[in-house]
Amino acid sequence: MQKILTRKTMLPLLAILGAAAAMLIVKTQPELAHSDAEKKTFLAETISTQPGRIKPEIVGFGTVEPDIQLPVKAEVGSKITYLHPNLKKGALLPAGTLLVKLDNKDFQLALKQATADVLVNQQNYQQLLLTIENTKLDLQLAEQKRSVVENEFQRKLGLHKQGSVSQSELDAQQQALLQIQQEVQNLTGYLTTLPAELEVLKARIEIAEATVEQAQRNIERTEVSLPFTSRISAVYVEENQFIGSGSALFEASSFDKMLINAQFSVKDFRRIVATLDTQKVNIQQLLTSGASSPQKLLSGLSVIIEHPTEQNLKWPAKVERIADNLDPQTRTVGVIVSVLNNYAKFDPRTKPPLVKGMYLSVRLQGKASDYVLIPRSAIKADTLYLVDNQDHLRKQQLLPLFTQRDIALYNPDDITHQKVVVSELFPAVEGMALLTQTAVDLEQQLREMGEQTL
Repeated sequence: MQKILTRKTMLPLLAILGAAAAMLIVKTQPELAHSDAEKKTFLAETISTQPGRIKPEIVGFGTVEPDIQLPVKAEVGSKITYLHPNLKKGALLPAGTLLVKLDNKDFQLALKQATADVLVNQQNYQQLLLTIENTKLDLQLAEQKRSVVENEFQRKLGLHKQGSVSQSELDAQQQALLQIQQEVQNLTGYLTTLPAELEVLKARIEIAEATVEQAQRNIERTEVSLPFTSRISAVYVEENQFIGSGSALFEASSFDKMLINAQFSVKDFRRIVATLDTQKVNIQQLLTSGASSPQKLLSGLSVIIEHPTEQNLKWPAKVERIADNLDPQTRTVGVIVSVLNNYAKFDPRTKPPLVKGMYLSVRLQGKASDYVLIPRSAIKADTLYLVDNQDHLRKQQLLPLFTQRDIALYNPDDITHQKVVVSELFPAVEGMALLTQTAVDLEQQLREMGEQTL
């Protein structure tokens, strides 16, 4: 056998036999079946997009301010003789409470002097009226006397021509006539000036009466009372302190109604207002159209105020008005909302009263409409990871209409009836094969959110 194998003529035969054996082994091997599990090595959780009805919302932030903030100043200068014992920062005091009294002795003296001036001028006025009447009578008598003297002069003049009356007697009669004419002229001139003096006395009486009223008002100004039920936010004076007119006494703020000037981007605000009306919203026109028009337009907005860190603390509110211009630094729209503080029913655990300076979030909710709800965690740099019919990854850049809390709202026409990847996926390569698994709980949660108006 060894001899046969060593023969050169047998080598080709052996090579042919080896090749035939190899081919037989390959053909007799079973075909390898590749399972789907071997092809798809990346597992991804997905949800099916379905439109749901929900109220879109935008969130802004602002600081609480009282509806009325009144800096109270002294209207007269004097010494403080009384301060209310509860005139302290933070105190709640009812309307009409007397808080500050000033020394009014100087003003009482001024009132007495002004009252006396009124009486003196009134007496002078009456005296002048009597003088006018007497002067008129004197003038009447003087005119009658002039008539008699003038007749007598004419009679003697006639007798003088006949030689019955001497020249000296005629001259004496003429002198008497001139005197009575001078008297009439003096009385007439004097009577002419009396009405002007009467007007002067009238003016003096009015001045004196105004001085009396001023003194009375100054006396009233020495007592400072609250014009409305207030919270005292600052006190600047002490008892026995002398203050000048215009000095700050204290600051009072209303607390039954509080305001928040929440800031929103112009883009977001335009979108939320557009949900109320299908027409295009002109923000500039909205800002300049007056108070009544924005209130009417924004009446469909729902407002919820929350504490930024304790979202169980909520307050109902309403839109009051729009700020008169854009914020010069942030270029945002200011929406002023109001909250009614009901101290009789407040709960310090669930609904404490609002106080000045609180920093709160304001949610403006528009009209409910149909949107596709996607978790915000599923959005990667404005891109959604979608799964096509062959379970391959597809990337689609798509901006949401609104983002609120943990979800984003999309136009149903853009991504309805598609699978969206909601789990972390790395690497995320366009076209890569995926093993998909439905996030049932998340899908159900989104479906429930879409069945109610938040």
